[in-house]
Amino acid sequence: MNILFSHPTGNANARAAALGMERAGILKYFLTAIASFEGDALDLIGGFGPLSEIRRRRYDPLLKAKTTTWPWREAGRLLAAKAGFHALTRHESGLFSVDAVYRGIDQTMARCLKREHMVEGIYAYEDGARTSFEIAKQRGALCLYDLPTGYWRSARRLLGPETDRTPEWANTMTGFLDSEAKLKRKDDEI
Repeated sequence: MNILFSHPTGNANARAAALGMERAGILKYFLTAIASFEGDALDLIGGFGPLSEIRRRRYDPLLKAKTTTWPWREAGRLLAAKAGFHALTRHESGLFSVDAVYRGIDQTMARCLKREHMVEGIYAYEDGARTSFEIAKQRGALCLYDLPTGYWRSARRLLGPETDRTPEWANTMTGFLDSEAKLKRKDDEI
């Protein structure tokens, strides 16, 4: 089986999943925003204080040949956050918001799928799967969806009363800030 795998920020779980797929011989390639590998130029740059975030994106060398990056939005997000340009990272609407990063990786994966012919499946995460899943389904490829936080409707049903009961905690539940368009996108992915 050939799987295309994407995760915009490459958290520890995604890094382990990509490595597991590679070891199982099913990873065709992995798409993420920023990836460094021990000793490469990006990893060396990450040795400088303000750029240390890069080393948090370090991957196992086994993945190097199969990793493709699309760093522009994520790099912009990290720089804007460090510089205090909060309007650029504003939830959903900021040019360099987390949402923009996820949508950008999704669109990039969709473009890659259009060029690939021997793909049997795609593995993607919540908020970064809709467009690529549409293309994968058109090609008859398996769509594997990772929903690490739980379904938004259930979260609202369970946590909604808590926001009323303890309003000082409401701003920590960022899922309640999601627009109707974002929630529809989540439903489309599922």
